[in-house]
Amino acid sequence: MNTRTRSTPSGPAIEVTGDLDHHSAPGIRRLLPGLDIGQGRQLVVDLSGLTFCDSAD
Repeated sequence: MNTRTRSTPSGPAIEVTGDLDHHSAPGIRRLLPGLDIGQGRQLVVDLSGLTFCDSAD
């Protein structure tokens, strides 16, 4: 999995590519505290680049 963050006029965006599973998901969680998601702003998570997404517990 690879991630890229960028700023947009409405708020931060995270682009996720590759495989997302229970091993790689913590990488996204680590990004969240550093993002500027203040009042009136939105977080966009772009998953269009995923090639695999595991939903198992």
